[in-house]
This record gives sequence, structure tokens and C-alpha cells, in this order.
Amino acid sequence: MTKDLLQELLEDTDRDAFYGAAPVVSYDPHQDEPDFLDGINAGAVKKTRLIRRGIDHGHYALLEERPAEDEEQARDLFTKRWRSARPVVLPGVFQHLAQPAVAGDELYERLSDPENVRPWIAEADLPGGLVANPEGDPLEEPERDLKKFSFDDPSAHEGSAWLKLTKLSNHPEDDSRRLRIGFGRERSDDASPLLERQRLISSLGRALLPGMEEICADDQLTPRLSKLLRGPALLSQPIAYWNRPGGGALLHHDAFGENSPSGQRGVLYAQLSGETFWLALSINDLAARVKEMAEAMTLGDLPELREQLYPNDGLQPLLPILASDDLLREELGQPGCGRFASLVNYGPAFTAWLADSGHACFLGPGDALLLPNHGVHHTCMHSVFCVSDHTTYALSMAIRVDEAIAPAKA
Repeated sequence: MTKDLLQELLEDTDRDAFYGAAPVVSYDPHQDEPDFLDGINAGAVKKTRLIRRGIDHGHYALLEERPAEDEEQARDLFTKRWRSARPVVLPGVFQHLAQPAVAGDELYERLSDPENVRPWIAEADLPGGLVANPEGDPLEEPERDLKKFSFDDPSAHEGSAWLKLTKLSNHPEDDSRRLRIGFGRERSDDASPLLERQRLISSLGRALLPGMEEICADDQLTPRLSKLLRGPALLSQPIAYWNRPGGGALLHHDAFGENSPSGQRGVLYAQLSGETFWLALSINDLAARVKEMAEAMTLGDLPELREQLYPNDGLQPLLPILASDDLLREELGQPGCGRFASLVNYGPAFTAWLADSGHACFLGPGDALLLPNHGVHHTCMHSVFCVSDHTTYALSMAIRVDEAIAPAKA
């Protein structure tokens, strides 16, 4: 491979033009040819090796920024990507939130002892007359859950508000954490259209999570989201993420329930401190990449990968699914991507394939990522890796329309 091939890779018309993101490519410092590595070294702004939960996903380079698009073209592309469930990066949009970023880092240190969760809640001025249950709630997943508190709530008949601190994984070397705020029954009520409950949860997040108040009040982001939604935007169901070295999230989506005008339209992820690496693409694009790699294996390419993932012709039972776009989307929309879990989370082969197809980005302090959602079969899939050698802090918030939606006429 040569420098010319590096340029061809970047200019390939099949490569996704990830809006707002500088290009990312994979490389192998031991096997790629010197000319290609020289091209990487000459153009790289940043290089990293991705290891998540003990699995090596290879080496990646962030190249020089793309020239900015014409403003009108940029608006059109932004809207097209939202409608096609493709991700959008908003570089540096929250760079001014340096103090909340520090507060978020400090909160991780404080909550490293889960017994500090209740005293921390007690210090906040909570909305809606909420008061945290002093005893805490039973843990549904004791292997990962650390603390959960529900709130005495004047409107509890519609589903009590709650807060839960968990580990992101059970891997012994992953100290990543998340703090989630919701209401009602976990999972069952994740897609709840109850607007007053969603507003309450948004207010609770703004009272507790560093940076959320400023993000919700941002006078540039809010009008942009409202234009996409064709209605006022509400950021709700917040999650604070502290990704640690070796941590992150496997490929998944955030499409809860069926698509609905009153449902979740997407997710806003704001990186406030540290750096993360993302794979993000529409479920249709993921299906295309899975098909391409499966086809390569059936034609005799990647023999070592096929032998490791699908020994004894284990790929054969998946061929009917691969032959149907509907079946493949349905399978990839299952928890963990269903029967393709081993392939899509396998590193470095599939991770590198997605990056070289234009579906990767780096997020640094102040960057944001929009992950559109139009239902489980038309949503944005995503996977996360920690790049920093220290704790990172970020907020993830569901994007909803902040107005009552009249039910469709029969």
C-alpha cells in the first residue's frame, strides 16, 4: 500500500463522509508498507491503539481536518444525515463548559464510593418536590448495579423518578461508570411518551449532572434541534458516562419501542472531558458492511477470521439472513446485534473495516455527537472506546419533542 492508496481510500465514493468529523483510518505499524505508514505519519493529528475489555481492536489515525463545507450545503447535508439515521459531529460546540467538565471529573471521584450517592443527592435543590428514598432500592443486576434510589414523588402514580449508578461492564480492568436518571419501570418505560414525566426527569438531570443545565440552555444548539424536530426540543433521560482506559460500549442502538411522533428522536452525546473513539453508522450502513465482510469470507478471503468466528462452516446458517435486508436489519437490531455479535464486536478486523469505510470519529473535550433515531429499523448504531489514559466525563441525553402530540386518527 502506498501514499496514493491512502488518498484513494479517503476519496473512495463508497466511504461515508462523516459530517463534522475529520477522517479516521486504520493502520498496522508492523505489516503495512513503509510508504503507507509514511503517509499516515505525515497526515496524522493523533494516533491511538484501541483496547476495550481486554480485546485489541488495532491502531487508528486521526488525519487533518476536512475543509469546511459551504454553509448552505452544510445545512442540507446535516438534515439529510439526520433523516437517514446517520451520525453528525458538532465539533467544539461545548468547549466553553470547562468548569462543568472539572465538576464531572470530581463527581466520579466522589461516587467511586457508592455510599456517597445519597449524601450527594441530599445536597441538591431537586425539582417537583422530589425527595430521595433514604434506604435505597433493591439492585436488579447485582453484578453491575452499585446503587439505586427512587424518589418520593407527588406524581408517583405516573411512575416514580429514580437514579442508578452502575458499572459499564464486569471486566476486571474496566472501572467505567454510568449514572442514569429515569422513571417508572426500567426498560419497560424507556419509551414512555408521558411528557410531564419526561420534563421532570430533564429537570432532575439539570439539578444533578454537571453541564446539563448549560447544554439544555444553549442558544445555538436548541434552535438547531428544534428545526430538525419541527417542534421545540426537550433533552431528557440523561446518563452521565465516565469511560475509563480499557472501557467503552459494544455496538448497540438507543431505539426504545416503536417509532412515534411523541417518542425519542435521537440522542445527543456531549464529551466534556477526555477523549473517546466512536464507530457510528445507520443500521442500513451496518447491514451493508456486514454483508460485505460475510461475502469476502464466503469467497475465500479472510480465512483466519472465518475459521476463528465461524469454524466448521458456521457461517452457512446465517446466509438466509444475509440475503434479506429486512431480516438482517432485524437481527442487527437485537440486543448485542444478535447472531452477528461476534463479528461486529470483533477486533481489529471489523472495527478497522468500519473505520476505513468512514464510520469512525474521535470526540475531544467540547465535541458533541448526534445519533438520530427513527425506530429500531431506521436508527443509528454506535460503539465507544476510551482513548484517554484517565477518566473521561460525558453526558448522553434523549432528544424528544417538547409538546403534546395528538394521537393519529384511526
